[in-house]
Amino acid sequence: MSAFWSTIISAVILGPLVVLIQRSRKENKNDHNTVASVLLEVKDQIIDLHLKIDHVDEQVDKVDDQMQGHMMWHYKKSTEGKKKVEGV
Repeated sequence: MSAFWSTIISAVILGPLVVLIQRSRKENKNDHNTVASVLLEVKDQIIDLHLKIDHVDEQVDKVDDQMQGHMMWHYKKSTEGKKKVEGV
């Protein structure tokens, strides 16, 4: 009879505990799924931002090249003018 009552008492005590553990595992899995989906969204946004930064970088390089060419044009024009004035 003692084994019978110990089984009943164990079931009464451990049953609700097992239910609480299962609920917390389900909530934990749901929380992890939520975080994983948010991380995927953030990853996509970072990739998009990276592409935009690359585009801006290419545009800056293009403007830099144009500025270098324009500055060289002014430099050549000014040195040719000096040579003409000095008679060189």
